[in-house]
Amino acid sequence: MNSWQRQPIELPEEFKRFKDRDFRWLWRYMTQLGAPLPLEHSVARSERQATIASTINMAQNPQAFVRQLTAAHADLVMSEDHLKWLDKDDDRLLIWMLARVQELYQQAPGQLPFQLLWTAPEARRDEVILALDLWNIPVDQKIQWMHGYRGQWAQARTPDADTQWIDPKDRSQLTWAWDYLHKAFKAMNLPAPTNTRDYYACVLASLDNLSLGHPAEKKLFLEKMKKTWSQKKYRDSGKAKKPYYMPLSKEARSKLETLAKHHELSPHDFVEMLIESAYKEAHPDGQGLIVNQHF
Repeated sequence: MNSWQRQPIELPEEFKRFKDRDFRWLWRYMTQLGAPLPLEHSVARSERQATIASTINMAQNPQAFVRQLTAAHADLVMSEDHLKWLDKDDDRLLIWMLARVQELYQQAPGQLPFQLLWTAPEARRDEVILALDLWNIPVDQKIQWMHGYRGQWAQARTPDADTQWIDPKDRSQLTWAWDYLHKAFKAMNLPAPTNTRDYYACVLASLDNLSLGHPAEKKLFLEKMKKTWSQKKYRDSGKAKKPYYMPLSKEARSKLETLAKHHELSPHDFVEMLIESAYKEAHPDGQGLIVNQHF
């Protein structure tokens, strides 16, 4: 395969039953072997099979090259049955798997076929599968790896009960959460979300990714994050307490502290309780109109 001679040729019979996934693998695998293919995205989809066929025919021994590619496909590409659990609509799962594959290629020799940061939401599933197809280990080992990480995902996914306070339709809350994760260095290395759905996916995927650490640390982080959001929401609502100073005699302050202690309240909370009680007595109809006025 050191010399290449261009001749027109049909796609070999061995590849005529290939689907899009198989052709993506074939294009990248041939490139790794040194075949002079252009960048895949630079060729129109309708012309890619013809480009592959033409490039195969340029090999010094096209038949031997086809046999080599066919054998590699059988050795490396898993059956779709082992990939069905990668739901194309489960954004959190796909982000989590992208991160695991990224780690895989960082640990193993070979060039990473994609960059996690550059992966568009609609391409996540295809990129996970392409990376696994190109992983240069026997297909049986890939199946074992997939089985193991399927089980790990079930453990890593943050329970709904812990994230139900995050509203998937509240863009304001989601942008706050994404910013909070970034400031805490807990956000995953993902493209900046462009819509509400992706904000939600990126936030929850980042929380799922914390499962790789100590469970207690994740629990504390989630509790602090939730509390911080509650405080922000309360402040933004205008209901936050503002300081109000009222001069009292020393005797009055002493009596206030004694009464507050008796009711197991702080002096401020005791005064608020008295005000609320007196207000309800003066406004029994709840309309803000004083029914019984005392002069």
